[in-house]
Amino acid sequence: MGWRNDKREAERRRGESICSFARSFDCRVIDSWIVRAVYEEFSDSFPVRAEDSFRDDLRTDEEDLEDSIEAIAQRIGRSLDNTEANLLWGRLENATACDLVLFLNAQPRLSAGTADR
Repeated sequence: MGWRNDKREAERRRGESICSFARSFDCRVIDSWIVRAVYEEFSDSFPVRAEDSFRDDLRTDEEDLEDSIEAIAQRIGRSLDNTEANLLWGRLENATACDLVLFLNAQPRLSAGTADR
């Protein structure tokens, strides 16, 4: 793919925004800071949808995804310790944006004052 496909995808998603993305989640259960951080991290070229695959739709390789997960976790004040205990950990290999939101939501919060909110 490339920038031309990004442009086409942006055109197809005209009118979509973080609000469209956020409606995919129950924000009474899911931390809205996580929803915002995931959206902002990956919406440079076009609006992100919950069902977007990092590999196929967002063309994010495993290393870049890991870097993004670390940056988002720092920003929202979530620990990445003991990720193996998170039932969603094994799914991140073929993850969607929704999977990442759910994964981060299941991770423990860091103590106050450690997030970049």
